[in-house]
Amino acid sequence: RDDILFVDVDSNTITSKLHVPPIPRHRDLYEKLAPLWETIQANTPQETIQVDLCILSVFKAYMNHLVRHVPDLLQAHSLRGPAIVFSKADLICSFPEEDRAFMKEFVHGQMFFEYVDRLVCKVTQ
Repeated sequence: RDDILFVDVDSNTITSKLHVPPIPRHRDLYEKLAPLWETIQANTPQETIQVDLCILSVFKAYMNHLVRHVPDLLQAHSLRGPAIVFSKADLICSFPEEDRAFMKEFVHGQMFFEYVDRLVCKVTQ
């Protein structure tokens, strides 16, 4: 399949048929994940479960950092009922120039859509 990414944590490489822009703060993310990956390689499956939870926590913190400006960009409007307007362009522009290529791709993904949808549901309740 053309939409699969192969991530090799040992060699710090990503292989794909697609062009993948560098992710924002990738060095910071790698520095947090590398010791956890080493721990997984050295532990039993039972111990690995705890490390997996730590990895999930690192990714969750990373994702929250990426989308930290989204709540500020949600604007409530009342045309014929409550509506929320969100500008992806404003979010992309809130990032440094070197991160914008990744964010342009990221805001069109399912993960981002689900996150914004949950935020909108909270705002409209």
